[in-house]
Amino acid sequence: MTKLYVCEISNLIEEVSKDMKSIEKYFDKLETQRIEYILKSNIAEGRARALGASYLLLFVLRKTGIILDKLPDFSYTEEGKPYLKEYSHVYFNLSHTRNIITCVISDKEVGMDVEHVREFRENTIRRVFTENEKVLIEQSEEEMVRFWTMKEAYVKLLGTGISDIWD
Repeated sequence: MTKLYVCEISNLIEEVSKDMKSIEKYFDKLETQRIEYILKSNIAEGRARALGASYLLLFVLRKTGIILDKLPDFSYTEEGKPYLKEYSHVYFNLSHTRNIITCVISDKEVGMDVEHVREFRENTIRRVFTENEKVLIEQSEEEMVRFWTMKEAYVKLLGTGISDIWD
C-alpha cells in the first residue's frame, strides 16, 4: 500500500527565519547524519524544509507501526537513493517546495515530487523535455511544471537524477 502525506510548514519557516539556531531544539529526534544534512543549508527556508521532511518521515513511520525514538540515518543506494537500512522493506520519498513538504511511503519502490508553478530556464527546457513535450508545455507554466514533476518523480523512483536519464 502506498500513502502520501503533505504538510504545510509556514510556521516552522518563520521560526527558523527569525533565529537560525532555534532549529537545534528539534535535533533530539534525529541522528547525526541528518542534523549535518539540515545544517548544510545556508538559508533558513532550506533548513526548515529539511527538518520538516525529517519529522514528517518520522511521523509517517510511526503511523505505519515503526515506533522510533529517533529518525535513523539514511543509507544510500549506489545511485544515491536514500533508504533505511534497518527497515529495507519500507520505501519512501521526500520532496518539498516553498512551504510544503511531502512524504510518500510504500511497500515497493516509489518516487514523488512536488513543485510550485514557476518558469524554467531555457537550458533546462532544451535538455529535459522532448520535442512533443515542448509543444505541450508552451501552452502554460502549469503544463511545464506538470511534466517536470512527472519526470522528477520517475527518476526518484529509479533512484537516479534527471541528468542521468536525459543527458
